[in-house]
Amino acid sequence: MPSKIIKVSVIVIVALIVVLLVYQAIPGQYLSVSDVVNNYDTYRSGQVQVMGNVSRIISSAGGNLTFILTDGKTSINVTYTGASVQNFKEGITVAVIGKLLSKSLIRANQILTKCPSKYGK
Repeated sequence: MPSKIIKVSVIVIVALIVVLLVYQAIPGQYLSVSDVVNNYDTYRSGQVQVMGNVSRIISSAGGNLTFILTDGKTSINVTYTGASVQNFKEGITVAVIGKLLSKSLIRANQILTKCPSKYGK
């Protein structure tokens, strides 16, 4: 009987984790650049998920990437250190996940791009 309870508990925990991951992956969870900049006090204490277009790549050398992210109204600088980002170039839409350091800077720990073959761009 106890092993059956353990199995059910594990299944419930795994299901909850899957639901949480799916919920976090929903595009509606991403903020616009304008939302983040205009509501800096609201978002400065935690991690932000921001979606926008890469308007200009400032530098991309040695695992460091600095670029400007825009939503067409407002822009913000993004810095990222880590593995190279596939399909990264000016003009593409990206999701940036990281820490808002100031009204003009996000330190990203993750950058997500759309796969061109999957989305046709």
